[in-house]
Amino acid sequence: MRFATLAISALATCAIARPAPMSHAPAPVFERSLLSAAVDLLDPAAALDGLSAEGAAAWVGASLGLEASVIDVSARTDLATWIGGASVNLDASVVAAIKDWCNGASSAELDVEVIAEISLLTPFAIAIAAAGDLVVDVEGIVSVGAAVGVVLEASLQATLETFIAANADLDAEVKVALNICAAGGLVASLSADVKAALTAYLDDASCGLSASLKAAIKLWLSGTVGVGVSALGTVSTAASISASIGAAIDAAVDVSGIVSASYISSLEAWISAQTDLDADIKAWLEVCTGAESALSLDVDAVIKLTAWLFDSSCTLSAQLKAVVLVWLNVRVNLADTVSVLAAADIATLTAWIGGDIAASLSATVKGVIAVAIAGEAVVNVSVDAVAELVGVLTGCVSGIDISVDIQIILGKWVSGETCDCKNNSTKRALVSHA
Repeated sequence: MRFATLAISALATCAIARPAPMSHAPAPVFERSLLSAAVDLLDPAAALDGLSAEGAAAWVGASLGLEASVIDVSARTDLATWIGGASVNLDASVVAAIKDWCNGASSAELDVEVIAEISLLTPFAIAIAAAGDLVVDVEGIVSVGAAVGVVLEASLQATLETFIAANADLDAEVKVALNICAAGGLVASLSADVKAALTAYLDDASCGLSASLKAAIKLWLSGTVGVGVSALGTVSTAASISASIGAAIDAAVDVSGIVSASYISSLEAWISAQTDLDADIKAWLEVCTGAESALSLDVDAVIKLTAWLFDSSCTLSAQLKAVVLVWLNVRVNLADTVSVLAAADIATLTAWIGGDIAASLSATVKGVIAVAIAGEAVVNVSVDAVAELVGVLTGCVSGIDISVDIQIILGKWVSGETCDCKNNSTKRALVSHA
């Protein structure tokens, strides 16, 4: 499971806005069986009913694999009290482990197995904490207004866009990084190799950027507020929860492209309930449920399966769609050939992102889309950032409506098979493990 390390990376760099008042925290769409028998998700939004904002923040810290000492004692006490109540429907061993973390030594961390059992509820805990103006990062619990991500200021973004357009021969990794920066994206969207490539480029004598822009990009790379770089401002409720949902989706598929057992069970149950499922679709999904990577699927299979995920005939839950799409994305990371979008698709995306939808998207998602619009392949984008985009595309994030044509364009880009536009350059920066 990669959830702990990747979720820390994703959540520590995304601002979480205070959601509007509601009876329950914003509810992403989850498959009921995904927590096996451990948690009853008949009413997902109510799964953490009665948990205070501080207690929810402690839940988030625990599920991110943080040491108990990082989380305030009062928050851990709230969580321990709530978790011991009769209303919570968790396996006794999970309850005991969380209590031990709340009350144990300062260096206590939850076991990976326990994190796997509770991680799918983490987005709800994040929403509850955010309603109390709290957010959790690697340093502990802080106020929602605290700077948890930095972006290049608008005037420098425009200057950088002009520079990119005038320098078509930039190294692909450098170009991906600069496009994310110019789109107001976050450095967390970059894989480790791409960050290293940009750092080396900035320090090279051949770098054509002005001194001021170069200095600002270096600040952005280090996550530091300074001249030309500002803290990420308030974001929409949908944008505020998309990072955590992306982290939960990303946790479902390991770096070798194998889907976790709980998701396999859920997908198997769905397949067995279908009476008229296309034979090819069924066969491709059974590769997934057979605990195999998507590497064995040919180009035609990937194209057709991706299109089916966004077809009205597909009745998979939003989260299962997301998991299958991330499963296909890992195939891109394992293959030697990747593809880029056609000019017509880029034009459609450019017009779409220039509309009202941009206000609902997180900085990470906008940065990833900027890479697609720049005519670059998905392979140089960190896998957790891709998973956040996938969560939005498949409808896991409530409050964001995306038309089918946009879903298909970005879906095929994520799955790495955009039909005729091939980029046969050497595979680079496959997955961000940091």
